[in-house]
Amino acid sequence: MPLPKREQDEDRGAFMSRCMSDDKMNEEYSDRSQRAAVCISKASEGLDMIAQADFQMRFSEYGYEEELTEDNFYVPAEAEYEDFGEPEEEWDIAEAKPGLWENIRKKKEREGKNYRPAKTEKEGRPTQEQLKRAQSEPSEKQKKALDKNKDGEITKEDYINQVLAKPLGMGYDEWNYHSNK
Repeated sequence: MPLPKREQDEDRGAFMSRCMSDDKMNEEYSDRSQRAAVCISKASEGLDMIAQADFQMRFSEYGYEEELTEDNFYVPAEAEYEDFGEPEEEWDIAEAKPGLWENIRKKKEREGKNYRPAKTEKEGRPTQEQLKRAQSEPSEKQKKALDKNKDGEITKEDYINQVLAKPLGMGYDEWNYHSNK
């Protein structure tokens, strides 16, 4: 069976990748280490002994970059993943990525009496578009993150606590008090 040959200006690393992923080489040399030895010997042809030893050592230490094709690309199915009994992490987008009002509240806490809102957008003041977006209804992705009991329903209390009151440092009752004045 003909072995792949390195082309005239082909990089030796690129040849190793092509050689290792070659279909005929996979059939002939199903053992990966044997296939690597054959490809190394073909890739290091024409080098002096020191350069050959260096190439072989570099390959054995660092490996090669295999060319990614449809044939050798593999994504495991959900059933193939193993469950090691580790607890699943719950990720809350409201806590992980706080919004505009939460950032303003933190700045007020941090600066205390010295807090002064930014005068211009250049100094960090939110634009009108950012203010409108912060006050708008949540997207489907945000609603899913707000649904704590995973029943598909978001109560008014959950929504106000997570989206409106919490970023301002208020609770539901305090929000109702201020919003009904």
